[in-house]
Amino acid sequence: MTSLPLAQSGNDPTVIRFTHLPLDIHNLILELLSPSDIIALRKTCRTMVDATSQRLLWLKLVERMCQDNTVYRHSFPTDDMSVLELEYATMSPKKWESLALKSESLEEELPSFATNIIRPEYFSNDAEPEDLYLVPGGRFLIILQRGYLYLWDLGYISAIGSARSEMKEIARIQTDCSSYTVHASPDGSALRILAVSYEPEAFTKYDYDVLEIFPWKPSPQFTLIASLSVTSSYDLDFTSVCGDKLTLVYGPLIKIWDFKEDEWATWNTNGEHRQILMTKETIVLIDEHNLSVWDVPKLVKDATARSAGEPTVQPSKPRCTLNYTNGYRPFTGYICKGLCDWYTGSPQPLWYDLLNTSNGYSYHFDRFEADVSDLQSLDIPIKSLPSFQLPNTGIYGAFILPYRACGQSIIVPWGNTRGMRCHIGSTTPGDTRDHNVTLRLVDRISPRCVSFCPVSGRLVYISPFEDQIEVVDYLWPTDVPQGVDQQVGIPNQPKDKQERTSDTITTPTEVDG
Repeated sequence: MTSLPLAQSGNDPTVIRFTHLPLDIHNLILELLSPSDIIALRKTCRTMVDATSQRLLWLKLVERMCQDNTVYRHSFPTDDMSVLELEYATMSPKKWESLALKSESLEEELPSFATNIIRPEYFSNDAEPEDLYLVPGGRFLIILQRGYLYLWDLGYISAIGSARSEMKEIARIQTDCSSYTVHASPDGSALRILAVSYEPEAFTKYDYDVLEIFPWKPSPQFTLIASLSVTSSYDLDFTSVCGDKLTLVYGPLIKIWDFKEDEWATWNTNGEHRQILMTKETIVLIDEHNLSVWDVPKLVKDATARSAGEPTVQPSKPRCTLNYTNGYRPFTGYICKGLCDWYTGSPQPLWYDLLNTSNGYSYHFDRFEADVSDLQSLDIPIKSLPSFQLPNTGIYGAFILPYRACGQSIIVPWGNTRGMRCHIGSTTPGDTRDHNVTLRLVDRISPRCVSFCPVSGRLVYISPFEDQIEVVDYLWPTDVPQGVDQQVGIPNQPKDKQERTSDTITTPTEVDG
């Protein structure tokens, strides 16, 4: 095959220079490149400056970044963002990863651009928040406080420093839930919250409420779209939401509720399970020595009437079993960890880790991927990924938070009595990436009181010493020199080297009071 001499000089009419191609052809080619490659191409000539500065190009790249990282797309008000801001949003996952990989010591905090403090009004009611969740994208924060769920808009991570300061509560709803998980609606437009509550005197009865909200709309409000009570002689082990289906694991029983169609199914797997993974078509149960893959059975109508009854599907066998390779056998008493439930049903692979804490000093992680894309084979191996170990900081008081996806990495937020950290790890067999970074040197932080979004480089946690929530941004905007604090113009150093300076944001009720 003869290649077209695009770069050849001369007046040959059969020769077409790359720079002479129409703009729409340039855009089609540029859309296939990574954002960093596009920025590099911009430096070659004036034609590429124009081609790589098209708003439509960067709108598509922001959409691709959101899809690749399973980011809530309404984290970015793209209609109001400049081309510079669109570029910045697209590059944010790589920017944070690059910043974190430069950190060399766990005794020093990752340098941050700014810390904002919010003091919600309910702090004055002697009832501190019980749980935080920062929605992937870093803009929206869910807060659970006894009797209420709150939604805050922290503002998107802008390329302009002065555009980051507006943080406000935008919705609340009264609830009796004790725990919750957050998900995007199937079309990506709404946030859905699965609120779980139980009666203190009857732990076998659980209530499930599915709430929905469109936080990007004017005056957003929580709406209850479905509710169900489930009674079982077994304790609730796990929940997982995929699309419009909620799957519950009660011991050997699997219960599926389609809360849009009010359909239901439950069956007995005749076994105990360590964790659940889901795709739109299958349920993967992590068992003691292997993985069992189950098809979602046919659901029947009237979930409310059937949810307290006996299994509606006869006990059956899994579609197939996935086995570990090279003689690997999970150690006794392992702990299973993985991506938070937000990612269920997303393009992210089914990654999970088996944790061993038998030495009492550190966590050892064996990482795997369950590939269920082709279930025609009767013998499907579990893909092994690089193992790693957290530093020997002791497991007393230590915690591991649900994982986050960021670029080509899996981010494992973890902490102990000395502070909040995260591990940056590999997603492919040949990648040996294994790095830890300290986000905050804060004593006695609770695992339910901290949430981290690496895609936006934003950490949120409830201060263990003050009645406040701290919002830490690690990514510098383009209009502020890196290493200079936004508010006071002095080097931003760890807490033990200088007093932190912050913007404080207070709810209207507290101001008026």
